[in-house]
Amino acid sequence: ADTTSVADNLKAITEFSVSTINAKVKSYLPFLNELQYAEDSQKRKGFPRQRPTPQVFEVVSSDGFNTQLTRYKGTKGPVLLLHGVAVSSKIFSTDLIPHNLCDYLLANDYDVWLSDWRASILLETSRRQSPVYGGAFDHAAAIKIILKETGVKNVQVVAHCVGSLTLWAGMLNGDIEGVGSVVSSQIASRPMVSIANKIKQNLQLAPFFEKVLRQDHFDIVAHSPSPSTSEHGSGGDKTAHKVSLLDRAVDNALRFMPMPSQEYCNNAICHRASFCFGLIWEHDKLSKNFHDNLNEIMGSINMETLQGLVNVWSKKQTLTNLEGKDVVTPENLKKAFENVPVLLIHGAKNQAFTPESTIRTLNELRSNILPWTNMASDSKSIYRRKEIPGYGHLDCITGDKAYKDVYPFILEHLETYSKTTGYGAAIEE
Repeated sequence: ADTTSVADNLKAITEFSVSTINAKVKSYLPFLNELQYAEDSQKRKGFPRQRPTPQVFEVVSSDGFNTQLTRYKGTKGPVLLLHGVAVSSKIFSTDLIPHNLCDYLLANDYDVWLSDWRASILLETSRRQSPVYGGAFDHAAAIKIILKETGVKNVQVVAHCVGSLTLWAGMLNGDIEGVGSVVSSQIASRPMVSIANKIKQNLQLAPFFEKVLRQDHFDIVAHSPSPSTSEHGSGGDKTAHKVSLLDRAVDNALRFMPMPSQEYCNNAICHRASFCFGLIWEHDKLSKNFHDNLNEIMGSINMETLQGLVNVWSKKQTLTNLEGKDVVTPENLKKAFENVPVLLIHGAKNQAFTPESTIRTLNELRSNILPWTNMASDSKSIYRRKEIPGYGHLDCITGDKAYKDVYPFILEHLETYSKTTGYGAAIEE
């Protein structure tokens, strides 16, 4: 009996020790944790939506790309929402969070137009090679449709990340007309990246993937090396995904990517997004429900667009047109934005594009267009900037509490200029 008791005690001590060691390893060496993939079963909570019946419009750009507009009709606006790259309009309309920007604006009676331009993962065109500037042609075509359908003379635009960059590039180059006011999230005319992104830029990782590894796109959605069928793949497909040795090598290497300790996670999709763009959110601003289902939000980016973004625009810290000409000039700023109110929103902890980038845009707008306006008379300027404490990049749009911390600033801008744009301007006349 004593022997049995000793053996049981030793077994219990051993199990406790192993359990404790595993917990400590997971805590202090999080990069050794098992990776979470799109195929892994996760509980998904969807928040019900009540919206007007959507109207879908097919959009064809001047350079032959087929894209899409979805309208939820309202009485104020219209407002066009532009997403970034490797995502889609779902960043504005996802039901993974209780309150998204689309429904927030609908609740305030806005006529909301969601653009899925050529970088949208919901479209086949997202894998078609395209210069980064090409998005400007999609926005121009989308705005023409909105103006035609609504009868207004201009629209208000809320643009995030590369959606904002391409909007500014097109407006400065004269390809986009009909914009009455702009809210730019995280970046505008000066793509200035973090130190970590500069290091990746100098390592020529994008050219390496394209020229050496023969990749024509980079997929943010990582798939499990275990043979299984995905029920949650990018776009919600149920396809068995072939995982290459390169995929496995990338996912395992990214375990060790330098990251602030509080930002480590075991989500392989999150790792890939951080590798491609820099950490694009503060984890404490995302709900677990959203973070566990990133495969619904993220997708791939074609190499030509990525190269243009990383090795041309970001490297030069400016925007260029198809001919490679710098379009961010005092003359272009004055011509495109002289009577266009702008709100720049930037997460204070943004590790994709530094907060200094939108400060520079603000200063250039004010010095080139309103030279008598300075920071002391900020409230009187039509060019404003709001830095969001504690937030990073995409969490300013998809954060669990963004409807309290960020959306009100967007709404305030739209309301302020509702009488001089869209339906308001038409009534005034």
